Amino acid sequence: MASLFHWGERYGKVASLGDDHECEELVGSSEGRCQKRSSRIGFVPLQNTILVIVIVLLILELLAGFMLWYRFASCTCVVTRTSPITEDVKITFQEERFNGSLLKENIYRQAASPEVDAAWEGLGVNYRSIAVPETLADQAGLRRDQVKVNKKYGGGYPANVEGL
Repeated sequence: MASLFHWGERYGKVASLGDDHECEELVGSSEGRCQKRSSRIGFVPLQNTILVIVIVLLILELLAGFMLWYRFASCTCVVTRTSPITEDVKITFQEERFNGSLLKENIYRQAASPEVDAAWEGLGVNYRSIAVPETLADQAGLRRDQVKVNKKYGGGYPANVEGL
């Protein structure tokens, strides 16, 4: 196998015809094949520079994407649709670690008690229906032909507030 890599040394000789030509002659042959050597050495620094620029730009793009994702992950304008309630209630987010194991009993899986009821109410299961004013209907995505609350009960469009 090593002899394949040293073919020129074993079966022929290489003669130089200047800086950019190389000629190979077979042993015992008067004919020689000459070919022009490519000088690609000048392109290596340019290729390395382009590669470094591309890598730096990719890293900057990843960092910018992460920063935008992290910034907007807690923004209600990204994670919710437009809602009339966001004008009156300031919604905030916080990270909460919890054990979601089915084997561990938590407050929501215990027998009925005032503490369990308070925990579920804290999640918003007992929120009441509201009436969206007609002035905010378009903003909330409600159509004009949807069911409306009678004027004697305040008017507007019925909606449910979901806390979960």
